[in-house]
Amino acid sequence: MTRAAKREQRGGSVLRALVDNKPLGVMALLGVALLTVGIGIGGYVSWMMFGTDVVAAKKQTQSVHDLQEQWKKSPTPATPTIPGDGSGEREVSPGSQGTPFAIMRMPGLGKKWIQPVVQGADVEQLRSGVGHVAGSAMPGQVGNVAIAGHRVTYGKPFYEIDRLGKGDVINIETATANYVYTITGTEIVRPTDVRVFLPVPNKPKATPSKAYLTLSSCHPRWDNKQRYIVYAELTSATGKTGSS
Repeated sequence: MTRAAKREQRGGSVLRALVDNKPLGVMALLGVALLTVGIGIGGYVSWMMFGTDVVAAKKQTQSVHDLQEQWKKSPTPATPTIPGDGSGEREVSPGSQGTPFAIMRMPGLGKKWIQPVVQGADVEQLRSGVGHVAGSAMPGQVGNVAIAGHRVTYGKPFYEIDRLGKGDVINIETATANYVYTITGTEIVRPTDVRVFLPVPNKPKATPSKAYLTLSSCHPRWDNKQRYIVYAELTSATGKTGSS
């Protein structure tokens, strides 16, 4: 009898024992256990790679729609939004953790790229969209708006963040205004390099006089050894019910 035939015979014996409710030997039990673990691991990997994307993308699309509808029903008067004057969104509170408060668009990643910006950048919040780092500036304010997002899983909003380059624009829409940030550069750093989120990125002792935006995501994909950073500066701002 060939080896293949013997393996098939052993496999058939295990299946027959399971069907007939007969006791299994130690090796057969071990084989069943390993098979079960393998199926479980495979299912988990499939869920992380594909399932979370489907569920998160649906939720993120709904969040964008809900914000747009909310803004239509409750229009907010425009406030001064001149780049660099320090006004920006100071009248808007950061909101509770996980709450969407803005909409981000990045044409450099495609016309259909659109994400809700939620308050907070912990694991839980980043499942709902890209996250505003607590304590950083709000859109339009002087200082640094720090935003993080997943590179993979949960909608993978920053999957192609490395396609962005100098001169590309990032649009952030809030209840009161539309802000346009222009990318000035990119960098790959260690996860501990929090200097990128300073009020003036990479300058610990500097006092900000401009409005900055810093995006952060894991690098490379499916790893967290580094962070991919995108730097941008506010170049225009327009109030929704008036001009800046």
